[in-house]
Amino acid sequence: MAQKIWTYQELINSGKTRRQIDTAVKDRKITRIFRGMYIMGTPTGSLVWAAVRQHRREVALDGRSAIESYLDRPLSIPITVRMPATSRTDLKSNYVRGIRSSRMPDAMRVTLIDAIATCLDDASLANRYLHQAVEQYYRGDLGTRRLHQELSQLGARSGQKLSAFLMVAITGTDSELEVKLVSLLQRHGFITEQNISIGGYKWDVCIRGLWVLIDLDSWHYHGGSNGDQFILDRWKNNHAAALGWTALRITDTCLNYNQEELINFLKQIHAFRVDFPNARLKDIESSPVWSWHSELIPSEFR
Repeated sequence: MAQKIWTYQELINSGKTRRQIDTAVKDRKITRIFRGMYIMGTPTGSLVWAAVRQHRREVALDGRSAIESYLDRPLSIPITVRMPATSRTDLKSNYVRGIRSSRMPDAMRVTLIDAIATCLDDASLANRYLHQAVEQYYRGDLGTRRLHQELSQLGARSGQKLSAFLMVAITGTDSELEVKLVSLLQRHGFITEQNISIGGYKWDVCIRGLWVLIDLDSWHYHGGSNGDQFILDRWKNNHAAALGWTALRITDTCLNYNQEELINFLKQIHAFRVDFPNARLKDIESSPVWSWHSELIPSEFR
């Protein structure tokens, strides 16, 4: 395979003159990435990164580039790299953007949440894109633990801007249905936590201010012939109730077709909790489920 990345000295050693190099750059046969580093042909993000690493071993991917790396997407140009604050020279061109920092990772890229913080600081990407990245990478219980660990490593870097961003990010979910549920709840002002362990049992969603736990169930997983899951679900609810939680089990059809009833139910709980934060729930009005649930109403009355 032909060599793609060249230093200026390597080009000279290959027999090219300075004028020939300048002409090749002008004719776009060679691309000058930054001082002393060139790429033959069309540059890509991965080639630019390889050239940077060849020239500056101490740098790490940051910002959008780190996010793309974690999500296995092609690196966009210009790539963003973090470099030590003590570096004597900058990295800045149309192909690479260097950010100085006293906090350098041990790996070739900063953590994803650190990269998110960089993007929030310089407003280089839309929050919607950043939320999608966070929600995709920090999925499930493992993702939640990873996020907490990486946040603890940030220290003072984890400021108000990042905290506000994470308040509306849907992390820790295991499925698209859970993302849909949390999005619905947050749109109506409920502050949620995902994949929370209460007494050893994992709940899909926790609304801590209401003392409410929610599991999103489907018939395939929680019903039918799955006897072990049936028993587990019963005692999971028993345990939550004994600790003072209100445990709600929401089906996929509730979420898809009966959102208004769900939100109204939660708003009644919220109204009660405003006056009685720790009291046992009472006077919560709701019509029997068979009078409104899309799966239970006879088809001729829907």
